Order: sequence, then C-alpha cells, then structure tokens
Amino acid sequence: MANKKTSTHNPAMILLAMILLAATACTRNNGDIGPWFGAWTMTSIKADGIPVTDYSTSTITWKFQSTVINMIQINPHHEYINSFGTWRQISDNQLELNFSHSDLERPSGTDVYAPLPATHLPASVSLLDIVSFSSKRIVLEYSSPADGIVYTYTLDR
Repeated sequence: MANKKTSTHNPAMILLAMILLAATACTRNNGDIGPWFGAWTMTSIKADGIPVTDYSTSTITWKFQSTVINMIQINPHHEYINSFGTWRQISDNQLELNFSHSDLERPSGTDVYAPLPATHLPASVSLLDIVSFSSKRIVLEYSSPADGIVYTYTLDR
C-alpha cells in the first residue's frame, strides 16, 4: 500500500492567520481622516500674542475622530469637562468647528455641545486659520468677532 500524503490545515497556522488579520484591521471608524486623527494636547493659547494662563492648571485635549471633535478639559483632582462638536477642513489653510448642535434635552450650543470656555470659541460655527500643520504640531488662529481678539492655539501630539 502506497503512503498517500493528504493535505490538512494546521490549526496553529489558521489561528496565526486570524491574529494577523485582526492586528492589521482598521482602527479608525468611518475611514481614515489622515493627519488630524487622534488626540492633540493644547500646549498654549495666546490672545493677541499674549499667553493666556486661566487654564494653566488644566490639561485640554482636542480629539479628532471622523467628523466629530471632542474637547476634554481635565482639572485638578481629575474633574473634567467634555465638549462635542463637528469639524471639517475647508481648505489647506482653514478649519471649521461647529458647536451649534443639540439634542432632545440640550438646546443648541449648550452643555456638552458648547466649546470649552478656556478656548474662547463661540457656541456656533467658527472658522480657524491653519497657521502651520505637521504630524507633531498644529497652530491655529481664531479671530473673534465678539471682542476683536486673535486667539492662537498650539496643539501637540
């Protein structure tokens, strides 16, 4: 009787293939949004070139995911404020932030739909100039029509 070799799948190889597939799967829901994706820490804010220090005991993070921006301010004793809006890059040098959203319990631009007070952004649609953008740092400027002040935000990874 001839020794007949049959092809069988090794369970370990199948498991390895499944692990590799899972490890390389998409981690960005709703598609890749490019270099904006992720968490950026606001390392400084300036008003007409003068550093603003009223948030200096806090950490403020801007998180970009899909079309949602989540700003989080963590205060001493781990108290935090969450803020949600939407964003889109209008051109190479302009970013739109929209904090005019609402739900059944919260009117437009209030509570979690209002921008963080430390940012001095309005609870509506704002256009920010992209002064510089790299994979490690973003510098944005917002000219406030309410008080005529130019706010400069530096965000680092």
